Formats: sequence, C-alpha cells, structure tokens
Amino acid sequence: GTRVGAVDNVYTALPVLWRAYEETGDPTFRDVAVSHADRHLDWYLRPDGSTWHHAVFDPETGALERQYNELARSNDTCWARGQGWHIAGLCRAYARTEAARYQRALTRSVAYYRHNSPEDHVPYWDFAVSDPAEPRDTSAAALAAYGLSRLDPGDDRVAELRSYGLHILESLV
Repeated sequence: GTRVGAVDNVYTALPVLWRAYEETGDPTFRDVAVSHADRHLDWYLRPDGSTWHHAVFDPETGALERQYNELARSNDTCWARGQGWHIAGLCRAYARTEAARYQRALTRSVAYYRHNSPEDHVPYWDFAVSDPAEPRDTSAAALAAYGLSRLDPGDDRVAELRSYGLHILESLV
C-alpha cells in the first residue's frame, strides 16, 4: 500500500525531535527535525501559502505520488485546522533554527490565513467558506495564535507575525 502523511505531522513530530536533541545532544535528532520541516515545505505548502492536508508516497521509492485534502471542502481549498497546525509547526522550526526559509514560508502562510479569515481572525472550517451559518474553527485559530505568540518578541524579523498571533489570541479570549 501507499504511505500517507498529514499536515499536522510538522507540529506533532517536531517537538519530540527537538526535545530529544536537547536531552541527548545527539545532532541526529536536530538533523531529522530540520529534514522533517524541510520536507513539510516541499510536500504540504502551496505557492499561495495554503496547505494540503495529505501527501501520498510510494512505499518502495518514497517518491511523492499526490497531494489531496480529506477534511477541506475540496482539493482546491484549504482546511483551516491544517493551516493552524502548519503555522504552529513552522513557528517552532523557525524558533529553533532562525532559518530564513521557515520565516519566508511562515510569512506566506500567515498572509494566506489572514487574507482568508473573517475580521475576528477565527476562520471558518475551510478558508473557501464565508457563510455565517457554517462552523468556525476556534482550534485553527488557537493553533495559529499559539505558534505565533510564542515567537521571540525580540526578533524583528517576525515581530509583525507575533503581533498578529496576539490579535488572534485576543479575539479568541
């Protein structure tokens, strides 16, 4: 069968890898975390800053076969919670490495989130949805707020992103 990966893996796997590096000092854990975050950019991030929900890989070669959305409205849209997981994970990758590629991807992803969210910064379950009768996704907002608000307040490169995260948090509260 094929192997399927999901967008939330960048958020859920990275903390364990970074912690293992901190605890052991073994650079293998750091290298795997960086590789994992880099592959996430390759496989889940779209040019417009939105994300795919799943990627399917050939089990023999590891080659990417296709990307799709299981929980989004369609393959042409973006599941809000997946975008929240993505933002939180990229914040962690950037905080650990200060790599410009993560900062650029984060800026693009937050711009997509911001542009496609209502004024209160709490998106509908899918970013293509704007009907007030549709469910909002407070979890997506909480994930984005969590990641962004934890960015270093002294890092001018991400100050505006951190500020936006605090606005999302304020809206949720």
